[in-house]
Amino acid sequence: MVLYRLCLGVFSWWRQVQILRAVVAVVAVISVLTEYSYGLSTGNNFQKFSPNSSGIDFLSTESSYPSKAGQMVVGTVFDYAMFVMPVVYEEGTTDQISQDTLFSSHSYMSLGVSRNLELHVKLPLMLLAQSFEHPSEKGTIIGNGMSYLGGGAKYRLFKQHIYEMAAGGELGFDLMKSNPYVGDGVVPFGISTYLAVSADYDPVILGINLGYRFRTIGTPIYHQDDLPAPIPPVAHTILFSSALSVKTGIFGYVIGEVYGSHAVVEQYDVHNQSDRSQTSLEYLLGGTYFFNNGIGIKLGGGSQLFHGIGTSKLRLIAGFDYAFDAKKLGIIPAFKRPSKQKKSQAKQQPLKLPPDPFDDNNYDDLESSSAEDYPGAQGSDDWFNEE
Repeated sequence: MVLYRLCLGVFSWWRQVQILRAVVAVVAVISVLTEYSYGLSTGNNFQKFSPNSSGIDFLSTESSYPSKAGQMVVGTVFDYAMFVMPVVYEEGTTDQISQDTLFSSHSYMSLGVSRNLELHVKLPLMLLAQSFEHPSEKGTIIGNGMSYLGGGAKYRLFKQHIYEMAAGGELGFDLMKSNPYVGDGVVPFGISTYLAVSADYDPVILGINLGYRFRTIGTPIYHQDDLPAPIPPVAHTILFSSALSVKTGIFGYVIGEVYGSHAVVEQYDVHNQSDRSQTSLEYLLGGTYFFNNGIGIKLGGGSQLFHGIGTSKLRLIAGFDYAFDAKKLGIIPAFKRPSKQKKSQAKQQPLKLPPDPFDDNNYDDLESSSAEDYPGAQGSDDWFNEE
C-alpha cells in the first residue's frame, strides 16, 4: 500500500512538471518566432480585453480574492476581434469604420505567495492581423509578436463577512513600434494601480475595479505628408470595470462584464482626428468551468458600447487555466509547523502577545465560493497544515 501511494505521488508530480514545461516551451517558442511587433503611424492600443491574472471569479475584472497560498496558475486566452483600428477622417472621404480583424493571445501566470498576496506576470502576443482597403488613412498592424510585457502584485486589504477589498499594481512595457498613443523617442514603460472590491452573495458574486495608469510618452507621430499628428499620445488613463458572476453548478459560472477606460488628454477633441473617442467601453458575456484536475476553461463574446480607443464591434474569447500546488514541485518552499517539543515550550510561556495586524494568517478567513470551486483548490493545502 505504501509503495502504491509512493508511485502514485511520483506519477502525479511528474505529470504536473511535464505540463508546466510544455506551457513554458510553447510561450518561449512563440516569443522567439514573433520577436517584434509593429504598427503604422495610425495604429493604436487595440488589445482592450485583458484577462485577470489568476482566472478567479471573472474574465477580465480582477477579483479581490487572491490565488490560494502555494498555488500557481498558468493560462492563455485567445482573443479574436473585428473593427479595432482607428480611421483618420480627411476632407471629402466617407464616414466608414475600418474593416479589419485581429487574432491575439494573452498568456499569464500567477502565484499565491501568502494568504493575502498574489504575484503575476502577463505576456500578450499579436498572432495574426488582416486589414482591408479603406478610403481614408487608418490603423494597420503590419507584423506580429509580443505587444506587452508586465508583472505585478495584488494584496487583499481586508475581508469582512461577504465583502472584501484588494489593491493591485503592475509595471509593464509597451513593445509595439510606431504606436501613436505612445509616441516616438521614449522608453514606453507604464505603471498601473487599482482597487478591487467584491461581494460574495453565494451563488452570485459582484466585482468592481477602479484604477489609474500612467506611462511615458514621446513626441507625436506626424502624418507622412508632414501634416499635424492625427492622434495625440496618451499618458494618463482612468480604468474601470464591473462584473457579475453566477454559480450554476453543472454549467460552471455564467459571467457578465462591462469594462473600459478614459484617456485623460487635454483638448483631446481638438488634437484627435480619428473616429475613436477618448472613452472606451465594452461588454462581455461568457462563462468558466472548472474541473477537479486543476484545469479550467473559459468562453465569451462581446462588443463595444462606446467607440473608443481599442474597442471592437465583435470580440470572441476562448482559453484555459491550469492550477497546481507549487510547493510540491519545489518552486516555493513548503513551511512546516513547529515540532511538539517547541509547541510545549511555547505553551509554558506566560506572556501572550497581541496578534500582528500585518500577519497574513492571524485570523480565520471564511473562503468565498470561488475558492472552493477554483481549479486545483482541492489539492492546494494551506502552507501551515501538517502533512
